Amino acid sequence: MMGNFDSIVELISDCLEKIKSQADYIEVRAERSVATRIEMRNKELSDCSECNQSGWSVRVFKDDGRSFAAFDSFDDFDSKMKSAIDMARYGQQPGGKAPIVHLTAVEVFESGKAETVTLRDKVNVVQRYNEIMLFSPSIVSTQIEYRDFAKEKLFASSMGSRIKTYSDAIIAMLIPIAKHKANIERDIEIYCSDINFSGFNNLDQRVERSARLAKDLTHAKRIEPFVGDVLLDQAATGTLFHEVFGHLSEADLIIEHPLLEEKLRHGSKLGSDNLTIIDNGTIEGWAGSFRYDDEGVQAKETFLMQDGVVRGHMHSLDTAIQIREEPTGNARTTSYRFPPIVRMSNTYVDNGGNSFQEMLSDIETGVYVRGSCPARNTLGKYVLYPREVYRVERGEVKELLSGAVIYGDIFETLKNVSGVGDDLQFCNTACTKGSQLWLPVGTGGPHVLINGLQIGGYR
Repeated sequence: MMGNFDSIVELISDCLEKIKSQADYIEVRAERSVATRIEMRNKELSDCSECNQSGWSVRVFKDDGRSFAAFDSFDDFDSKMKSAIDMARYGQQPGGKAPIVHLTAVEVFESGKAETVTLRDKVNVVQRYNEIMLFSPSIVSTQIEYRDFAKEKLFASSMGSRIKTYSDAIIAMLIPIAKHKANIERDIEIYCSDINFSGFNNLDQRVERSARLAKDLTHAKRIEPFVGDVLLDQAATGTLFHEVFGHLSEADLIIEHPLLEEKLRHGSKLGSDNLTIIDNGTIEGWAGSFRYDDEGVQAKETFLMQDGVVRGHMHSLDTAIQIREEPTGNARTTSYRFPPIVRMSNTYVDNGGNSFQEMLSDIETGVYVRGSCPARNTLGKYVLYPREVYRVERGEVKELLSGAVIYGDIFETLKNVSGVGDDLQFCNTACTKGSQLWLPVGTGGPHVLINGLQIGGYR
């Protein structure tokens, strides 16, 4: 994908050697990608495109200043680099002179090749899934968004690193919307993996189940608000703790909000004794795994919480400088057009010692939540929109409920985890932060029981 790679490496290396004394830290990023975008609304194909894109970016740290510039042609390299060095003095950060950490120089050269699948074949699969969702007149609307990319990136820094990486992914979201009388419900099925089109071409049962769930929800009893216990399955556990604690543990957010910095100090006891939360970018087969992040820092395992105690934060080089900690390999970007920011890799709740049946039998009145769930986090409070909710009474799972919303205080929820299962499972998905969309990440966990949550309904 990237022609004349050896000559590009040599050019960048020569340039960095000449100018590295003009700043504390300089990095250069080059990228070439091939991407597909397909969208359907009901039976209409609203977008169908393939795109080849390439470009460059430079980032400079100088004293307490930062600058970033992105451009499409190598012809602009010298002028953009000079401009970035000049502008760094104006982009002041509170971390002081950079860098205070030393990144070991590495030379890594990966290669890869995406599957050859025609655009027509991709569209055919998307259209097939759309027909599957329309299995019943109750399904009144459908939406499918499909993305794939194959990307080759080059990273070089004034600390001596030269890294070439290859990555690819398929990310798809399928939404069936059902109606029965005045009741309208939807489901969201998300698929994320590396580019293995045969895997995406084998989702018929998942897509049908999603559509049937949307239909069943229009006939389900609407939940009445109450306070009770919530038992999360593995996918719901992964989503909830990704949203309510994973994002809070991203150091750029901590820096922006001083109250969080106080709350999330190393050694603070915030959770129950059986709660351990980990971010790990090294797990083979997970969507959020990689060897080196977009600042050339090796991926690693970071304990965010261990036995209820805060043990770490996720860092980029910049946030590590400001908080006086070490980079953790969590600086990621979706494109050369954006600077790396702190992002999760694979974030999950570790296994505990409780069985599913043991936790279920502990519930007098509550709900069982299944499936990946959208959630919103507002620095202390959160709202969870469950995919599937079943009433639980005296240790027995009862009927499907519709209209459920679960509210909570993040820090109270961490303390009220009363059970952590021994059946850890993983889920690949995509995460959005700011203007950087559709970043592959992993989530997961075992079944988890949380006591005393506000379970409400919406209309």
